[in-house]
Amino acid sequence: MGFARGDHFMPLVPWNFWYYPFSASLPDKTAYASPYVDPLGKYEQAFGVAGALAWEEQHHGDPEGTLPGWAGHCHSAAPASILFERPPEDGVEHNGVKFTCEELKFLAAEFYGNYGLTLLTWHLPGKGTPPRGGFFHEHKPSKNPKRFAKAEVLIGFLDAMRTWIRDEGKALSMDLRDDRGEDHAAVWTQAVYGYIMRYWQPRASDLRVVEAEMELFANQDRWAHGDDSGMPASLTSTDDGKIVPVPTTTGREQLLRFRLRFLASGQMEKTARDNLWRSATALPNRQLKTETDTFAPRFAHVVEKPWPLPHPEATGNPKIERAHVLKLLRLRKAFR
Repeated sequence: MGFARGDHFMPLVPWNFWYYPFSASLPDKTAYASPYVDPLGKYEQAFGVAGALAWEEQHHGDPEGTLPGWAGHCHSAAPASILFERPPEDGVEHNGVKFTCEELKFLAAEFYGNYGLTLLTWHLPGKGTPPRGGFFHEHKPSKNPKRFAKAEVLIGFLDAMRTWIRDEGKALSMDLRDDRGEDHAAVWTQAVYGYIMRYWQPRASDLRVVEAEMELFANQDRWAHGDDSGMPASLTSTDDGKIVPVPTTTGREQLLRFRLRFLASGQMEKTARDNLWRSATALPNRQLKTETDTFAPRFAHVVEKPWPLPHPEATGNPKIERAHVLKLLRLRKAFR
């Protein structure tokens, strides 16, 4: 079991977000053509800035509706939900301009796109870093579970989860892939803040071989106009003092199943023939216990303190300035 830790060792649960896909097929949910949110127009008005809205339309606009419907900002919004405290549900007013909770989340994502810094801790082997092709990217673990048991895949993934979430108490920005299990290239970046690992021994004659499953808990990309979209789950403590999540329909969960062989020292035997990654399944409906066979996570990043100046490879809106966003939002204590 491992959960991210925030201030004073309290659990860190990243907030949900919407990543504002810039497609004409979803005009109500964009950052510049929606009757419900206007983060860029309000930003220009509150801070006397010009060109933020025009830049977004020029670089992320899709007037013909030709971009995929999922194209958006989740690669910045997910780590931003780790970096920043949850925006106030009632929003924030600045210079007479009232920003809603959802509009503030957009500005947090743009801040991360400009100033964010992450450390790549693990990725699937393949072409590029993180990979965008190759067997492990394009196939589900259940298609060839022993191949996915290679040390750099299964063992590397479990080592990263244990090291960063359990030992270091960090939430990880991860690609949980398409939860419909249909498109291997679809990128769905979420903030994974905890996991529960369960083991059992299938053979009385060989106690070093175990079956295991890891339940991942993450936030969710969720359009929530007129709704409290802040937290993906509540947390409670058990009788023995352990913090555990209370799943809700507003979070995202994934169940990963493995077989592992351990050494007498208690360490995983990295090259054992018994090792295999049985499956990765999305849990779209906890109440009905429905599962969807999907792809393995693709990468894991640790979020670090943001840069004081725009990152050399900044992807955020350059008209949105660091000092302005920090007047509206608070970084979590670990990142200040």
